[in-house]
Amino acid sequence: MNRLQGKVALVTGGALGLGRATASLLAREGARIVITDMRDSEGAAAVAEIEKAEGKALFFHHDVSQEDQWISVIDETLKRMARPVCKGICRDRPLISLLQRIRPRRIPPGQDGDTRALVLINFPASNAVF
Repeated sequence: MNRLQGKVALVTGGALGLGRATASLLAREGARIVITDMRDSEGAAAVAEIEKAEGKALFFHHDVSQEDQWISVIDETLKRMARPVCKGICRDRPLISLLQRIRPRRIPPGQDGDTRALVLINFPASNAVF
């Protein structure tokens, strides 16, 4: 255990289901957890569960399709938990650099609604993979 001691994990959709299970597993391995979700009461319960097991966790209300909320979550995480590092999909670049890459991107004309939101969320990550 404690393979993730000293690390910070940001788990979006961490209030229920697989996200909550992932947050709990990462906490058991020693990571400090930041859970984000739109379900406030369930997110608070997930944090309480982690803290009851002597882990450290925070919860933020967060709609992942909203850039301003990403900025707030990252700012608060940096203030309260230290700098998170995005592993794997971002290839070890600090998560803040991912945010900096999101800002200048513009959606091509003609994309709307759900497609626009999907591209806003996934474009920087898919760009990092290629």
